[in-house]
Amino acid sequence: MNERSTAFHSWFPVLPFLGYWALAYTAFHFGPFETPSISTQTHIFFLLSMALFVIGYRRGIGTNLDRVQEWSRVAEVASAEKLARPAIWLMFIGTSLLVFDRLISGAGSVELVRTQMANLRQDYVDNTTILTTLAVIPQSFYLVALASYFYCLKSLVVLPLRIHMLVVLALCIEIFNMVLSANRGALLWIATYALFYAFFCARLSITRDIFAKRNALKLAVFVLFCSVSFAYFLYVAENREVESTVNYLGREASFLLKDNLASGADDYGNLAARYQIFSYLTHGFPYLDVVYQNAPLIHLDLLSPLGVRVEAQIARFIPDYMFPAKEKIVMWIQSAGLSRYNWVSTFGAALTFFGILGALIFFLLLGFSAGYATRRTLQTNKLGWFILTFTIYASLNMSFDWILRNFDQFVALAIAFYLIARRSRAAFTIRSPAVV
Repeated sequence: MNERSTAFHSWFPVLPFLGYWALAYTAFHFGPFETPSISTQTHIFFLLSMALFVIGYRRGIGTNLDRVQEWSRVAEVASAEKLARPAIWLMFIGTSLLVFDRLISGAGSVELVRTQMANLRQDYVDNTTILTTLAVIPQSFYLVALASYFYCLKSLVVLPLRIHMLVVLALCIEIFNMVLSANRGALLWIATYALFYAFFCARLSITRDIFAKRNALKLAVFVLFCSVSFAYFLYVAENREVESTVNYLGREASFLLKDNLASGADDYGNLAARYQIFSYLTHGFPYLDVVYQNAPLIHLDLLSPLGVRVEAQIARFIPDYMFPAKEKIVMWIQSAGLSRYNWVSTFGAALTFFGILGALIFFLLLGFSAGYATRRTLQTNKLGWFILTFTIYASLNMSFDWILRNFDQFVALAIAFYLIARRSRAAFTIRSPAVV
């Protein structure tokens, strides 16, 4: 199908990333709460990193995006269907095992969420069994399952009803698992997946399609989902800490409110919840400032970027093990009087891994890689490039921390590069002259 790509469609894989940081930067300066001042150099580094990312993406995406190689479409669709079925089953099994272990180990229950939310997360860490570790193996196909499923849907592949039901059930189980751990991430991820399919795969137009009568029910469901999610966010923020901590945070937030006249009318629980959500959005900037003040001009650390899940597995064999970069970050932020349990963001992590100059080069290359993957997806419609584009999209949406966190990203990248290399070899074989 040779469809013309609009600028919005071709840039969509990075729009949530750009929008999130534009919102965070605006809230940091103009939000309802006072924020710490950061150095001019940190401002320049952040804005220059974003600019280089955009420049890299623009270079990678190119201009001519409408040359679709139809000769491979049948093979690609067959590969997607063949991959989607087992990957979706594995996603469902892995997600189900995670919840099953949480329930049988006593690490989570609806009653605990309702009555003991403040202690729930530590109980989960202490009580879960080896079943959770084993569940990670099938659950690592999560991104591959969604990417191949989306590819089948956009290619109009007729999948059995049970496959659709497995996807829906897996997502619902993930939300249930999120509730049992008093977490919030799953709601954000599912919303971003829905937006990716709507705007990149289905190519919906905001002006023509989103508010059309035929999509009124879908829009209403999405708005309801977002409304319930926000209410849940506030509920968890208000109840995830013990009462004394909530009161302390509420009093602190009342002093930090720019409009001090409004502070007296708010109870501390609600005010603490609002301040926590604001802090989640903006706290990366003070941490980035501390890291920037300590970062070398150039550095190379290839182990630490592998992420927290790899670090956790190493720590199973070497107790209290931390990646070199994490040790530096913890030392820097604790010396500055900041909590070690917050995130330094992708920008702070890149500074620690690669130094100031290296981080700027990294964001330029990251933007180019994202743009090039998107261009090849739109030009060739190949499954490997599509999985890579979706994986980069999902990874960028984790930029509040480091972009590489979970095993499903490694699996998706490995399968994407395998499919790209296999198709490239096949194309080279077709083009090569016969040897006599």
